[in-house]
Amino acid sequence: MGLFSRKKGASVTLSPDGPYHPTDTITATVTVDEPLDKVSAASVELGYVNGFRYRWAGRADAALNHDNSSLLTIGQVGTDYGSEKDTDEWVHVLAEPLPLIEGTLNAGQHRVQVRLPSWSPGSSKDVVRWQLRLDVERSGKNVRIETPVTVLIGPPDPLPASADLPLIQKTRALNSTLDFEITTEKGAYKAGEEVRGVIAVVSPETPGRTALVAGWFQRVQESHPVSKTIGSPTEAFIRPMTTFAKGVQFIAGQRMEFPFALTLPTDLDPTTEAVHSSINWFVQIKVEFSGATGGIERAEKGIVVYTG
Repeated sequence: MGLFSRKKGASVTLSPDGPYHPTDTITATVTVDEPLDKVSAASVELGYVNGFRYRWAGRADAALNHDNSSLLTIGQVGTDYGSEKDTDEWVHVLAEPLPLIEGTLNAGQHRVQVRLPSWSPGSSKDVVRWQLRLDVERSGKNVRIETPVTVLIGPPDPLPASADLPLIQKTRALNSTLDFEITTEKGAYKAGEEVRGVIAVVSPETPGRTALVAGWFQRVQESHPVSKTIGSPTEAFIRPMTTFAKGVQFIAGQRMEFPFALTLPTDLDPTTEAVHSSINWFVQIKVEFSGATGGIERAEKGIVVYTG
């Protein structure tokens, strides 16, 4: 028997034990200690809490209001760009009703089966938190029991090749002179696996400084709420940085290649596409030139991360 939750004279157990995968069927057993009367509706609902960031209108004196001198708002006098907030919303997937007799949910056990859809996004810490909810609507105080469900995601089918995934470079106004090519042996990796590949760099000129080539993993969370204004993407970096080469002297027009290997942590959130937000993963590479005023150039190569 799986996860157990109890509240207000009722409990929910799940079987088989989790974690679960898309298309798995879960049996939820609802045990009611005493009859619940004056009930208008009772059901077991499957869904997930979807975290995201959004922009709200705010006020001119809001503490988090954007600086009026921001480059983004120059020339737009009187416009209040507000601020951003993190929130979440419940995403309903399906519900199975529980039988009522003349407005009463009888004592005893009630079993329902729910099937995770094939398109289920994987569980993650802040973006997708799956739950089975017992909801009993009754006169007076409703009853709700929330039982967490962990969903693991397998590799995409078909598997993407490295060439199918984005390479992002030259996104900064300064220090964007190098041309990068980043290839990985595969396009999709399970959390905990090693990511191997090759970095190729071409400089248009011969710099007067040597450089270091290093990298790490980058997590980008993008929000696309259905009914709110889209918030800014958030980035996180999985440290420590790993150095692949030191004392590199680039020569104008000459292609230089650097093999790399990075190991994904085992507890990563998977690549995710949920209703209000998504998670994407990248290998981020930096070239840092020596000296106190040495420039830094970066490029990112997309990978897909799965968990089950």
